[in-house]
Amino acid sequence: MKKLIKNELPRLIGFTAVGAGGFIVHAGMIYVLTHYAGLGPIAAWFPAFGTAVVFTWLLNRYLSFRGLKTDSVKSEAARYLTIQSLGAGINFTAYGGLIALAVPLFSKPLLALAIGSALAFGFNYIALRKFVYRAD
Repeated sequence: MKKLIKNELPRLIGFTAVGAGGFIVHAGMIYVLTHYAGLGPIAAWFPAFGTAVVFTWLLNRYLSFRGLKTDSVKSEAARYLTIQSLGAGINFTAYGGLIALAVPLFSKPLLALAIGSALAFGFNYIALRKFVYRAD
């Protein structure tokens, strides 16, 4: 148990920090796309997600999960994108549902994005560890 905590806690902390950065990238892109490119919050979510995934993949690869086994950069990227896309389904379902409810609290997409991101967090970490960044 101590070994698990010793090995996994730094990865989880790194993943959380990278995820926070990814959230900032995602939210920032949504803001730019909704305020300056004229997209609605639903349409803006998708390109913003793509940008955030590339950002988080690079940081997770070189920081959070550094040294863990992967087959190749291409297969790692493909598996990472697959896992993140599944997590995005969780995130977007919550985000889109909250936006669609048109509750004044969610009239700004940032809170809806935060809730969706929080819901996808656990799934993403566990799936990445199992299918992308396997144990040493």
